[in-house]
Amino acid sequence: MVHFSGFGSRSITSALVLVTVGAIAACSSGGDSTTSGTTLFGAGSTAAASSAPAATGTSGLSFVRAGCQTPPTDAGADAVKCFAYRSVGDTAEDTTSDGLSPRGYGPTDLAAAYNVPASLAPNATVAIVDAMDDPNAEADLAVYRTKFGLPACTTANGCFTKVGQSGGTDLPAADSGWAVEIALDLDMVSALCPSCSIVLVEATQATSSSLGVAENTAASFRPVAISNSWGGSESTSDPQMDVAYFNHPGVFITASAGDDGYDAAYPATSAYVTAVGGTSLSLSSATSRGWTESAWSSGGSGCSAYTAKPSFQTDTGCKTRMAADVSAVADPQTGVAFYTTYGGTSTGANGWLVAGGTSVASPVVAALFARTGLATRATNAFSYAHPAAFNDVTGGSNGSCGTYACNAGAGYDGPTGNGTPNGAAILAQLEATDAGAGGTSGTTGASDAGTDSGTADAGRGTTSGTGAGTATDGGADSCSHDVCSAGDKLTRLCSTCAHAICEADSYCCLAEWDAVCVGEVATVCEQRCD
Repeated sequence: MVHFSGFGSRSITSALVLVTVGAIAACSSGGDSTTSGTTLFGAGSTAAASSAPAATGTSGLSFVRAGCQTPPTDAGADAVKCFAYRSVGDTAEDTTSDGLSPRGYGPTDLAAAYNVPASLAPNATVAIVDAMDDPNAEADLAVYRTKFGLPACTTANGCFTKVGQSGGTDLPAADSGWAVEIALDLDMVSALCPSCSIVLVEATQATSSSLGVAENTAASFRPVAISNSWGGSESTSDPQMDVAYFNHPGVFITASAGDDGYDAAYPATSAYVTAVGGTSLSLSSATSRGWTESAWSSGGSGCSAYTAKPSFQTDTGCKTRMAADVSAVADPQTGVAFYTTYGGTSTGANGWLVAGGTSVASPVVAALFARTGLATRATNAFSYAHPAAFNDVTGGSNGSCGTYACNAGAGYDGPTGNGTPNGAAILAQLEATDAGAGGTSGTTGASDAGTDSGTADAGRGTTSGTGAGTATDGGADSCSHDVCSAGDKLTRLCSTCAHAICEADSYCCLAEWDAVCVGEVATVCEQRCD
């Protein structure tokens, strides 16, 4: 892997991670700073049945920024920070005798809020990139999954993998601040995609270059999605960083838009990622959905100083790349339940806590896209081509700019992008394109990150879904060899086996049909290549 430590200077603005990258500096050495003492709104939901306990209501919790929001002092201008908020102390568990679950939204609540069909259980992998090591990551994850009735995800059963920055067993130094971020990311992926395997990559330093190396390592595991809950200010080096670390065809990459309001952050403004903003999420009997959302006042958005305007963005108030693209829950006052212990009682980050920040939103979106199958089929242009598959967020603001860049409204806006995901609507869109209905605003997919590989959804590249197309997923005429031979990428239309492998490993249909893809004929299709 190549380090680009000379890529310009970068000051810290945000950090949200799904693929965990460990850092050598003790980010939490300065302690947590209290940012609010507020009441977390009720989080109970009866919208979806589950054998697991539903999340209970909340009251009177105070919140602080996680310790990793203090950037390491010895990492230089390339240092980044996380953007997780957590409640203070082990106060989120309802310990009454009726067995109610931890306070904050749980998996059942989130699945109901984002309309995720319970029947979806893909055999997919999601990667998380963070900094530093959480020694208790696997043990804490087991507590969360057991509490909510989710299947075990362990090293022993092959579901959970934790590696260092370069993919080996050499892990970074443990850090109580980043441990909060790591635990939160693992729990959110579990909540939205319980059947997904998880790869946690821990970077050696909390720097953009170190996390970039970890990003490449994460991609080498061939996940369907990678979540990044970290970031910093933009830099003149961002275009080089994009090419070096974030250009991974066939892998859907999310990045938090930040927790500092209207202030562009990288890698959220990367040409190759889906920037995820933040919302406040509440139950509502006044809407047919049963939930209501508004832009979170601290959620990130911004107009990039260095990344060119992608072809899929048509907003006129920003001449360059605009963030966010989509959004999900992030307001700690309407936060999620998670479990962490490495911080211990001395830090107040021990046990069941409630969390917020766009470090919640990024893994939520990555995992939801993995669960619906969208992560294997789309780029960051999907929400622009198919806005009806998202819940439009029309209220709230994250700044005083006076325009759509910081005020939510009908259609696209900076704080919430094209809205929050509607799992059933996304699934319906994918099924429609598979049936040949196509999209309503697809393009003839170029390979550049600024084009919808959708109409990679249909791989046909036209609005009717019937043309030959040159979308990233390939047209119907790209079956140049059989599944038992390595060569050019195939498409889902080549054969039943090719379709199954493309769903399980999108690299095979977006990049090349290599030896790994050939090997998956046996493991995925249960067929032999003689």
